[in-house]
Amino acid sequence: MGMNLLINAAQRETRGPKTESGIHKTTATFKLHVQNEEIPSIVENPIKCLGKWFDTSLNDKDNVKKLKNQVADGLKKIDRCGLLGKFKAWLYQHALLPRLIWPMMLYGIPSTAVESLERFTSRLLRKWLGIPPSFTSIGL
Repeated sequence: MGMNLLINAAQRETRGPKTESGIHKTTATFKLHVQNEEIPSIVENPIKCLGKWFDTSLNDKDNVKKLKNQVADGLKKIDRCGLLGKFKAWLYQHALLPRLIWPMMLYGIPSTAVESLERFTSRLLRKWLGIPPSFTSIGL
């Protein structure tokens, strides 16, 4: 029953107008109902599953931007607090970093984005710990 519903739903979808990239956007010409309750589409409500957001684009560009903003905001908050540098480094390691590890595993983050995050983080860690800029990142 459920599989037939999905197959029929897929057959009813029509191709919409082309986007700027030349790819057709699919538009649904029907609404799914279960027990007289409408099921929202992914266009209306993005879905979050295990911390990963799925939206209409089905790519990770927006999620990578959100992750970059989360890193920048978290580091700015830590930098603005009135604590000593070693406590700021502790906050980074025990508060911010654990919140970043899961999204970094989920999303396909390009290596250039990871390197830019690493540069930004290393600069602040050096500042907090009083390490000269010539010190290698491996030592951090």
